[in-house]
Amino acid sequence: MDRCKKHCTVVLVIAIFLVIGFVTPAGIFARGTAAPATSLVRTGTMTIEAKTDDAVISGERHFVVTDSTSIIDANGNPIQLADFPVPAKARIRYRLRMDQDPLCLKIEIKQ
Repeated sequence: MDRCKKHCTVVLVIAIFLVIGFVTPAGIFARGTAAPATSLVRTGTMTIEAKTDDAVISGERHFVVTDSTSIIDANGNPIQLADFPVPAKARIRYRLRMDQDPLCLKIEIKQ
């Protein structure tokens, strides 16, 4: 009988530990906690070799351009993607995204 009581107590303690670990936001098993968005933002100077209606391409990498992407020409004036010259050397500020092409935040033409 004492053995059963001891076994049940151990199982109960483990069950409580697991429930607390999975239920609490900062639990022991906190899953899916992502790094702050600012840590995923990168900047690089590269040659843009081509463009599409919604992306610029450097090497084999596509950088997605949206309406919120700021594109600045060599004179410091804002331009549209349609007016973007290719090829062009540019400084790109972009956000890395899991399993997707990077998202351009700002493109500054250097030539």
